[in-house]
Amino acid sequence: MDNDYQQAVSRDFVAIDVEYANSEQDICQVGIAEVRNLEVVNTWSWLIQPPGNIYEEQYIRTHHVTPEMTASVGDFDVAWQEIQPILLNYTQYWAHNAASTELPVLCKNLKSDYDWLDIHDSRDLYQRPDCEPNKGNTLELCCRALGIKFDEKQHHGAEYDALKCAEIVIAYAKGQQPSWDGLPKSDNELRKQMQTKRILHLGEFADYYAHTPSDEEDVLCELSSTYPGAPMQVIDVHDGGGKIPRRVGDRVDFKRLNTRPDNPINGKTVVLTGESRFDRNSLRDALDAMGAAHPTSISGNTYAVILGTKNVGPNKLVDIEKQEARGHHIFRIVGDADLEDLLYGDGKKFFENV
Repeated sequence: MDNDYQQAVSRDFVAIDVEYANSEQDICQVGIAEVRNLEVVNTWSWLIQPPGNIYEEQYIRTHHVTPEMTASVGDFDVAWQEIQPILLNYTQYWAHNAASTELPVLCKNLKSDYDWLDIHDSRDLYQRPDCEPNKGNTLELCCRALGIKFDEKQHHGAEYDALKCAEIVIAYAKGQQPSWDGLPKSDNELRKQMQTKRILHLGEFADYYAHTPSDEEDVLCELSSTYPGAPMQVIDVHDGGGKIPRRVGDRVDFKRLNTRPDNPINGKTVVLTGESRFDRNSLRDALDAMGAAHPTSISGNTYAVILGTKNVGPNKLVDIEKQEARGHHIFRIVGDADLEDLLYGDGKKFFENV
């Protein structure tokens, strides 16, 4: 930003954050941070009951405000009677992502005149040279680029986010420059980068997944295929936090496929889990051609499991453990190289001398 914009930052201002309960953008929480002489002097938070106290699950997962928390509080008009006098003590207001969130959401919920409520967007203060305008400069990424302490667990709490917005504006007013080096271009990439990697072995998943995995852990699995001398491989286990679109991989070359009756999985039940370099539909067609059934779940009838290199279902690993604890051995084909051997090479090596 240019010097004119820097000079326009008042030494006294209010930072605002709102959280809403549903796709109608009905506000459920407002947070404010008051700044005087470029120092935070107070922070405030209001829980607000949205109309009908109606929430949608995806929004609860983001900000953790629930219908139970707002069942006995007033609506937005009640909270606004306390919020407006604080705002009127100032002439400048800031919010991170104000243009697309705070300003339009507040205006939607306000039933009175709001022409005076001119909210500046703190995302405009720090643009990344390696991104399109207002990309890669989210609240968390700006804080980290400026060395501002940021607690991911408090993120999306309105009072906390208002405080962090205030600290970003203060840093700008004091001429502080961000360092984007090493920072990814989205919050999701940042979260993945910062996650602790916990490596579990087959045999540990049932106990681990009896408890809720931490969002701060990237759970991996180290295991091998069931043939003599098979190397241990670390595979990326999907944590079940939401569907991940399967990438379109290579198609199986059916001209090379062993579809003879003596192929090792003819008449057997094989379960697929995770992503490999082969397209999932193509793999299903290949199993059909080789005479193998391929249900989606593991049971006592499962003969073998094909495990991709990433996004393997942890519940599938738990089910393998349970079946093997009952004395039912399940053969494992792990990773792209083993899968190619099964389809085109020495497939029998997975099922002999075990």
